[in-house]
Amino acid sequence: MAQETTNHFPTSLSRCELERYRFAGWRGIPGECGLLVARLESRNIVVLFSQLPDQCHVAITNSFEDLAIQLYRERLSDVSLEIIRWYQHYPQGELFDEHIDEVILEFDGSTFRARDFLRLSSAETREFLALIDK
Repeated sequence: MAQETTNHFPTSLSRCELERYRFAGWRGIPGECGLLVARLESRNIVVLFSQLPDQCHVAITNSFEDLAIQLYRERLSDVSLEIIRWYQHYPQGELFDEHIDEVILEFDGSTFRARDFLRLSSAETREFLALIDK
């Protein structure tokens, strides 16, 4: 279970739009997710992977490290890892409430490993999602 936190919300995110992003998926099962990459006023970069309702066969949590390395190699390889903040979003479902987790990643020079998942509060999740055109 993700630990709930109130310290990791990107407060200076301006309104932005999700794109559909294709990825290899966990165990090679192809999938798509929503993707947002935005630069904050602080110069940090926010990356949000969002589970799409029509892609429930490939969970972003199970593919997060692969998603992160794919996106990093394709679009962010010239960016310092210290300024990238990684998030996952799950919409309202039958088994869980809508939520966003900040994913703390470790990089070994070639791959990422998820070290922790920090759950944003319900209020922070609503505020974050209000800034995204889905």
